[in-house]
Amino acid sequence: MDFKLNYKQYSDFININNGVFSPLRNFVNKKQFNSILRKKILDKYFFPYPIFFGLDRKQYNKIKNEKTLILKYKSKRLANIKKLDFFDIDKSLFGKKIFGKKFKKHPYFKIFNNENY
Repeated sequence: MDFKLNYKQYSDFININNGVFSPLRNFVNKKQFNSILRKKILDKYFFPYPIFFGLDRKQYNKIKNEKTLILKYKSKRLANIKKLDFFDIDKSLFGKKIFGKKFKKHPYFKIFNNENY
């Protein structure tokens, strides 16, 4: 199935593939996400922010039963994904760890909350 990336998904995909988020080589899984969130550690390296492939509700409902995705951006084929691993994010914990005590008022938390199902 073809999956059209939004700009943020595309940007993160390109940055991972170009080593910008080294030592990260893929979007994080649940175990890595929680380690980064709680300890700011990825594979024994300091890593302050989990880079994950966030989906809104519409995107998730469209692909939740798919076995393979063809990632595209502006009609350009980028990659085939064969292993889809979905997990829930504790949005309150994420907000506190990344944006601080008053995270609900932070403008980027509001964006995060709306864009990630």
